Amino acid sequence: MFLKDVFVMAAHRGQGVGERIMRYLAEFCARQGLGHIDWVVETERSQRFYEHLGATLQPHKRFMRLGGQALADLAEK
Repeated sequence: MFLKDVFVMAAHRGQGVGERIMRYLAEFCARQGLGHIDWVVETERSQRFYEHLGATLQPHKRFMRLGGQALADLAEK
């Protein structure tokens, strides 16, 4: 499974909402026979949260973006 985005509103952080979301997704993956969940981490704070749940940082993954003029240039080729 690849997660695009997971957000918990600031007012609800620290209440276990994020952990419940991740637990639900882990249970879903287990029921479906999916072997892992991947996602992009944007901050050290969120990285520490996910590491607390048992996730590990994957050094071979990199986040890429094509936008603005580069996107327009490629679209015209």
